[in-house]
Amino acid sequence: MKLVVGLTGGIASGKSYVSSYLLRQGYKIIDTDKISKELYSDKEYIEKINASFPMCVKDNIIDKKLLKELVFSDSEKLNLLNNIAHPLIFEKTKKEIEASCGIIFIDAPLLFEASFDKICDLVVCVYTTKEIQLERLIKRDNISKEFAQEIIDNQMDVEIKKKKSDLLVKSEEDFNLTDKNIDEMLERIKEYGKNIRN
Repeated sequence: MKLVVGLTGGIASGKSYVSSYLLRQGYKIIDTDKISKELYSDKEYIEKINASFPMCVKDNIIDKKLLKELVFSDSEKLNLLNNIAHPLIFEKTKKEIEASCGIIFIDAPLLFEASFDKICDLVVCVYTTKEIQLERLIKRDNISKEFAQEIIDNQMDVEIKKKKSDLLVKSEEDFNLTDKNIDEMLERIKEYGKNIRN
């Protein structure tokens, strides 16, 4: 049996914690952020970035910081970057799925935005309260409250992600409670897998 489960959520929502918990339990995790970082040494990606953002490439090396600054406040440029990166990440993800079996989790912050939900049997959204999300982001990235809020506001609203998902996992302040929520989610996924087989 192969069951592909998408794992998504807003920034600083606790998705990485859920992902690492699942990894410790022995589940296969395909980390799209990791694949995205690996693109910076991918010849095809470097060539495409050079064609669209020549100021960000020097001696076949992409200036990540400059590229990030360039696209952050310009939705047109961000869309252009996503149109280059997402198909490549998508193909690499599909190859990993093909080479795996059992329950496979795709850890993808932009799961819906990049249409990764199309290759998932189920989608899980990790969420927390707006206060905890803001607090975590400020602490994690050492940024101001205003900038943290701007980053959150630039993402797809978590309520939309929740409505589009099949299962929800609440990330609590108490990690023991979060672990319990993840275990309950796993039971429901296993039950779904059994029903597919039957």
